[in-house]
Amino acid sequence: MTALRKLFSLFNVVAAALFACSVLALQAVQRTPPTPTPPNRTSKSARP
Repeated sequence: MTALRKLFSLFNVVAAALFACSVLALQAVQRTPPTPTPPNRTSKSARP
C-alpha cells in the first residue's frame, strides 16, 4: 500500500499533469497552419 501512496503523491500527480500539458502544447505548436487560398485575380472587370 505504501508503494501506491508514493506513486500517487501530490508531486507526482502535478508533475504528470504538467507533462501532459507540455506534450499537448508541443503538438499544437508543431502542427502546420492551414494555408490560405490565394485571391482570384483572373477577372479584370472586378476592379473599377
